[in-house]
Amino acid sequence: MIYLDGKELEEFEPGDSDYSVMLPYGTTQLPEVSWTQGDADQTVQAERTDKTVVISVTAQDGTPNEYILTFTVEKSDENRLQNIFVKGQPIKDFDPDHVEYTLTYGVGTQVSDLATATDVTYEVFNDAEQVNIVSDGSLLMLQVKAENGDMRTYVIVQEIALSGNTQLDGIFINGELIPGFEPDRLDYIYILPYGSVAVPTDITYLATDTTMQVSMAINQLNEPTQIFVTAQDGTEVVYTIQFEVNSFNPATVPTQDNVCVSMLPNGLWKFTTDCNNVSLYLSTLDGKVICISKLPLVDANIPNICDVEANGYVYETNMDNIVAYYFMYNTKEVIKSGKLRISHQ
Repeated sequence: MIYLDGKELEEFEPGDSDYSVMLPYGTTQLPEVSWTQGDADQTVQAERTDKTVVISVTAQDGTPNEYILTFTVEKSDENRLQNIFVKGQPIKDFDPDHVEYTLTYGVGTQVSDLATATDVTYEVFNDAEQVNIVSDGSLLMLQVKAENGDMRTYVIVQEIALSGNTQLDGIFINGELIPGFEPDRLDYIYILPYGSVAVPTDITYLATDTTMQVSMAINQLNEPTQIFVTAQDGTEVVYTIQFEVNSFNPATVPTQDNVCVSMLPNGLWKFTTDCNNVSLYLSTLDGKVICISKLPLVDANIPNICDVEANGYVYETNMDNIVAYYFMYNTKEVIKSGKLRISHQ
């Protein structure tokens, strides 16, 4: 019997001379070879090389015999990678046994900014591994070949995140931003002038970015106008505008409740009204006319005619003085009057 490191040589037969022994991967020296003689009169000698052990046996009568043990170290089957780096950054949560990964880039990333084969590096478990990197569009593949020929392919799919933005930058009616607009506010009520029988045709919007899809359905007065917004990732919202006709007739004979004089934050005085045919007269205290101005109607979407946003006439001067003001109806009937101290701004 022949022994390798004290263990019987597998499948040993006294009449068989040649044996091939596979040693585990990483073995750096041959095992210790020993034997038991067939009888006490045999002469046994062993000769070792880097890969073989030849055992020469000579019987008492001089008959020779040889046992040749040829050793081969098993090749590595390691075809895993320790780590993968894309543009210098390690793959998040990389596991050598997991072969599929997804890299997600931020919204707006250009296709030209995706990684290519030259942007990929890696760490191997042993130097016997051979790695081939292939890029195909958004796909990166690392083909790893073990020393024994076993293959493993790591696949990295690169994707660009889709925008979920559904917010408009503005909704405009007759060229003016709809009152109270906020990008995340979806429902609006818009007051049309008294006597209106149709919604405005000049309704526009401003999209936040070019990735969103926007369409609009302009309906009748009794149905809301809708603006449909679909984000790049499929998220959908609907902005609605309910048009209502102002119930107040601006042709009503105005009273003091229908006119307003107010100071703006910048110290200037503003004069406003929600009725037709109202004019403002300004004069010095000795009766010298400073100006005469027909006042515009305050937008019906501003509920308070004294509001800072209300449109009207703003008096500006380059001197400090005290003036008299008169709200006049049809240029002859005084609605309201008073005096104001005007400061030069």
